[in-house]
Amino acid sequence: KATVRALPLLWVGSGLGAWLLGEPGSHHLGASGVTHGLMFLVFVLGLLRRDRPAIAAGMIGFLFYGSMLITILPHEPGVSWQSHMGGAAAGVIAALMFRHADPMAPRKRYSWEDEEEDEVLADADELEPPSPRQVPVLWQPREGRDYEVVVPLRRRDPNDPA
Repeated sequence: KATVRALPLLWVGSGLGAWLLGEPGSHHLGASGVTHGLMFLVFVLGLLRRDRPAIAAGMIGFLFYGSMLITILPHEPGVSWQSHMGGAAAGVIAALMFRHADPMAPRKRYSWEDEEEDEVLADADELEPPSPRQVPVLWQPREGRDYEVVVPLRRRDPNDPA
């Protein structure tokens, strides 16, 4: 719904941008201002709604058509950056106006969110570490020494070449 409602605003916005910012007597042709407006609409709507697919679609669009960011400013003689700027501004304004036009997508629920509290509390006992007395000891204390041997090593024979 937001896109359909925003299209007339994008069309008028790109035309106003060309009319207000353009040089007297210049000619502006094409619908690139509207496409700039649509791109900025999708991206800003995704940001405002925190909608990951819309943000991803906007980022992919900017990746493939990266010149959309460049062409909203004076870049090349003969290219109407004015309508691009007007369309981009209209896209941002339309996103702010129509961000509540569409219902929010239902949040995906995962299986661990649906578990009962009793099951979670029963599983909590399984996750507790054993007491220190139940953990096997990795070293053996030696009597008569004030240190412990972690890994017993045999003494090397000085006559052995290996």
